[in-house]
Amino acid sequence: MKTFAVFAVTLACVTAALAQSSPPTSGGLRIDLDKPTAPAPTTPKKDDKKKDDGKKKEVPMGKIEGIEIARGTGFIGLQLVGGTFRLSFYDAKKKPVAPDVTRANLRWNVKYQSLPERAVLNPDGTALTSAKVVKPPYAFTLFIILVKGEGDDAPVENFTVDFHQ
Repeated sequence: MKTFAVFAVTLACVTAALAQSSPPTSGGLRIDLDKPTAPAPTTPKKDDKKKDDGKKKEVPMGKIEGIEIARGTGFIGLQLVGGTFRLSFYDAKKKPVAPDVTRANLRWNVKYQSLPERAVLNPDGTALTSAKVVKPPYAFTLFIILVKGEGDDAPVENFTVDFHQ
């Protein structure tokens, strides 16, 4: 019984000593009340505002709908709208522009047949669209050929895209 009492008193003393030794290092937020807070940011003077107004403002970049494809000095946006392909053209600032090609030919391999699917995109307002409805799943390698003009010697551009939607 004396051994148990000695053990209990020792345990109580050790517990009390550990509780008073140092604060826990729990990574919580620590606020020092005796230090001053950081100064508030100053507002710009009227002269500074006039200097900023005189500078040419940067035009924000536009947003390309669909998959973005870099092309020369501009971009192309490829997307499926209502199950058909839509190819939109953009300038260097990603603002929409009229297509500078007469048509586009698309080709992609499918799992349900041995021959690849094909679609021709023709001008429709500010973009090129297809009449062919694409069957899902929409995850395949797409080969794009842009044609400028008519005939066998018409200039072409080729792109390969991992299409997924």
